[in-house]
Amino acid sequence: MESDKQQPAPSQSSRPTRPVSITIISWILIIWGIYAIYSTYALIAIGHGVFSHIMTMNAYAIGIPPLAYIAVCFAGLIITPITGISMLLRCGWMRLIYVTWYIVWLTLNFLSDPQYLVQMIPGAVMSVIFAILVFRPVANKYFSRKHPSHRQ
Repeated sequence: MESDKQQPAPSQSSRPTRPVSITIISWILIIWGIYAIYSTYALIAIGHGVFSHIMTMNAYAIGIPPLAYIAVCFAGLIITPITGISMLLRCGWMRLIYVTWYIVWLTLNFLSDPQYLVQMIPGAVMSVIFAILVFRPVANKYFSRKHPSHRQ
C-alpha cells in the first residue's frame, strides 16, 4: 500500500549514506597513517643513524638513489592518512590512489628484502580486503558522481 511507504524527512538529503565498511577502512587508514608518521619520526629522532642506514641499504638493494627511496617512503606516510580522510569526504578517486600506492609499497618492500615476504603477507591480505570493500557496488554508489546530490 502507498500509505505504508515511509517518506524521508525533509531535512534528510538525497545523498546516499556512507557504507560502514568505508567508514571503518577510512578511520583505520587515518590512525594507521598517523601512527606510521609518529613511529618514523621517533625512529629518526632516537635511532642514532639506524633509520638512514636502513633506508640507504634498501635503496641500494633496489638499485635506486637513497634520496628517491626516502622520498617515496615519506610520500607513503602522507598518502595513507590523506586517503582515509578523502574517502570520508567522498572522494572516490582516492580509492585508486590507495590501491596503487599499496602495490608500489609492496613491490618496493619485496624488492628491497624478499626474505621478509612472510611478514608482508598480513598487510597484503588486509589491503586486498580493503580494495574489495572500497570497490563493492554499494561503495561505488556512494562515491558515484552521477548521484543527484553531487553538484557539478
